[in-house]
This record gives sequence, C-alpha cells and structure tokens, in this order.
Amino acid sequence: MQAKWTAMICFLLVTAAMPAASDTITLRADVWCPYNCEPESDNPGYMIELAKLAFEKAGHKVSYRQRDWKEAIADSRAGKYTGIVGASRPDAPDFVFPEESLGRSRSCFFTNPNDSWSYSGPASITANMKVATISGYAYGAEIDGLIAKFPERFKTMTGQEGKENPLAANIIRLWDRKVNALVDDRNVVLNTLGGIKAIGKLREAGCAQENSEVYIAFSPKHPKAKEYAQLLSNAVTQARQNGTLKAILAKYGLTDWK
Repeated sequence: MQAKWTAMICFLLVTAAMPAASDTITLRADVWCPYNCEPESDNPGYMIELAKLAFEKAGHKVSYRQRDWKEAIADSRAGKYTGIVGASRPDAPDFVFPEESLGRSRSCFFTNPNDSWSYSGPASITANMKVATISGYAYGAEIDGLIAKFPERFKTMTGQEGKENPLAANIIRLWDRKVNALVDDRNVVLNTLGGIKAIGKLREAGCAQENSEVYIAFSPKHPKAKEYAQLLSNAVTQARQNGTLKAILAKYGLTDWK
C-alpha cells in the first residue's frame, strides 16, 4: 500500500512540474501600423509586441501574418485563425474581446495640401464629395452612420486593389485626385505617410468627435478565446503598472491611451 501511495505522489509531482501545453495563437489583419505593422520586422506593431509579451510568457507562440481585413474577420469567425488585430467592437461584435482595450482610434479626414475643405460634422460631407474608405472597416458611429446614409459619397476600396496596404493605395488615389479626401485612423495615416516616402504631404482636415477603443479580438469559434482574452488583459494591466507599456509605445512615437 505504501509503495502504491509513493508511486501516486511521484506521478502527481511530475505532472505538476510539466509545462502547460503550448498553443500557437494565429493573428491576422491588414497592415495598420503602428498598431500592427510588417510581420517579422523589428517593429511589428505595438499590439503584436503586447500579444507576444502576454502569450509567450504563458508558454504559447504567436503567429502574426498579413491578411485582407474582411477575409481576416471571416476566416477567424469560421475558426481558421485565433483572432484579429486592431478591431473595434463594431468590426466583429460576435468576437471575444479582452476587458482591457489595446488602444484608442480616432478617425480623421485628410486632403491634398492646397485644398481648403474641412470636416466639421456630418453636414460637411456634401453631395459632391468623394471620400476614400476601406471595405470592412469600422470608423466609429459618427462616420459609419454617414457611410450608411450616403454611400454614394464614399469611394470604398474593395477587391484586390491595395489589398496588402489599402491605406497606402487610398493615399495615392487622393494624390491622383480620384477622391476629394480620405478618412482613417490618424496615427495610421501619419505612420503610413512616413513609410511610403511621400512625394507630397497631406493636410489634416478635421476629425470625428468620438474615439473608438481598439483590441485584439478572438474568434467566437475558438474554445480558448475567453482564456486568451483574459491573459491579454492581465498582461496589459501589468505592463502599464511596471512601465513596459510606456517603453513599447515610445518605440512607435505613442503614449498611453488611458
């Protein structure tokens, strides 16, 4: 009997010492730098760095790759990938979101440098306007409402055009005068302008009133979605407390959104 109990105790001790199973957490999104940038680069985006901080500490691996935004949402919803990066709740309301957000996005309008038009509210998007947007993006309630009400005033990037970096493609459309303005996250536009060696600058022409919380959101089909969301929330809270978040954001020229 004693030998039996000794063997059982040894088994329990060995089991307790074994590391938890390692998961590969697959994250997909189109380029939306500084939130998520080029995979495998030294600066893959601060959200990717936070994801690695959270999940690698727990013994998991993070696989981040570029994917068309609408396809990333659809494939993650179907369970092909673990989650999407840079999502607001309207992007994928059925997904599992962490309690802690990973940033705050503000949609702003940009024009060519010599133009005088500015966004001052819904009434400023007049019938003769053509504003560049990206298919599948949520821009906040104010802008999304305008797109739904006046779809003819918004020129949406769809299909294969600009698939890898649709914002860069929209900037070129604006330079070429195919649209009057573009709307996107302010941080992303400024980052993209620096990254594509602009032959001319753009003019910031007003912003929406509200900010949107943005996240890494997890597939509703994934059995560990809630567990991953909690791990990420805990990691963001800890990184904010110990100064790691400040250091990561500083690499991208950003400060804490809270």
